[in-house]
Amino acid sequence: MATLVAEKPVKTVQEDQAALLSAAMVPILAKAQNYAWGISGGSSLVASIYSRNSLEPADGGKPYAELWMGTHPSGPSRIQSDPSVTLSSFLDTSENAFTIGEKEVRGLPYLLKILSVGGALSIQAHPTRELAKTLHAQNPSAYKDENHKPEMAIALSPFQALCGFRDCNEIVKDVARVPEFADAIGRVEADEFVKSIKGSSDKAEALKKAFGSLMRQDEAQVTDCLKKLVQRLGKMEPEQKTPQDKTLNDLYAQYPGDVGCFAAYLMNKLDLEPNDAIFIGANEPHAYLQGECVEIMANSDNVVRAGLTPKFKDVDVLVEMLTYKDGPPEVMKGDVVKKNLKMYRPPCEDFQLEQVDLKKGESVKLDPAKYVLTNYPVPIPPPPSVEARDARLRKRRAKTAILLISLFCVLCLLCLSVARPCW
Repeated sequence: MATLVAEKPVKTVQEDQAALLSAAMVPILAKAQNYAWGISGGSSLVASIYSRNSLEPADGGKPYAELWMGTHPSGPSRIQSDPSVTLSSFLDTSENAFTIGEKEVRGLPYLLKILSVGGALSIQAHPTRELAKTLHAQNPSAYKDENHKPEMAIALSPFQALCGFRDCNEIVKDVARVPEFADAIGRVEADEFVKSIKGSSDKAEALKKAFGSLMRQDEAQVTDCLKKLVQRLGKMEPEQKTPQDKTLNDLYAQYPGDVGCFAAYLMNKLDLEPNDAIFIGANEPHAYLQGECVEIMANSDNVVRAGLTPKFKDVDVLVEMLTYKDGPPEVMKGDVVKKNLKMYRPPCEDFQLEQVDLKKGESVKLDPAKYVLTNYPVPIPPPPSVEARDARLRKRRAKTAILLISLFCVLCLLCLSVARPCW
């Protein structure tokens, strides 16, 4: 891992490690997070990269969930040549600052991560700046900073996620088809939701009432509804089950009795292929389920949770903050800028991501940049399927001195003309 600090435009990026280091690269030590939903060391891309970047080997018995590259105090990167120096303090000097207009800016406005997702993450959303300031002031132990957290995930393997609410008309069908789901919402509230959607009332308000009723439902009622539903699904033939039924079963196996299991009937299930991307703006519900990805976000660690987690749940805040837009989210494919270079441009000012795909002997010219977070050299391509994470693949990974984020070579640029820090 390295951070490039360059006063002049970066001309080329090549496989050759020496050339990269000679271009004013400052190697950093990234921070690994061992959350329970991660993938165990032997199979985790996070662990594989961490073990080649860290001062200590990865622990094969631990789950490796996230690798953080950035300046956030919850997981700061450090300077490899002097681990006592954080990347934040390194950048917080006059020679490493840069300007936006007449304003001097220090540090990075984004946080780059690699995720190895072995189990479902919580049903969650990220606040706006205004809400983040309020939450941080009220509960700084749970909400670590005052920043918003728009984020974008680019799949490195087949990747599954729940993202946004399904079309309300599809939810209505499952309310009628799955009586246990209706009972968990509450029969009166479920009937009102169906009536509102069929009557072309305010869909967002109707969805908010139904979702709020479900998330605030008595725990014993939720547990009973889930138990009955899982037992009934277990007696059905496979061809009788919908994809939503199968997702609920998968979630129940991980979090039995958790109200978040019913998100299977409320939220869009996405199956992303490698290089597919999704952008998640403020106040949009989501939960990653399985796979590996590179994730870039504003420099924040604010997460509002309400299900599929043993962590702190802030149900009332989540219910009130969501936009309640329904329908499938956009899957981004990236824009081909030139040969070997693809750009992912999310609708926010904090970051963009470039995918550089280089073969031996090739190079590419990049636009001027002040800071570049990168990994090198170019390694193996992403696995074609989850099943492909076998001994042969691990052997190929082991031969790579420093593993890149699959085919992402320089990929997080803060260009003054494109990524505009808002502070």
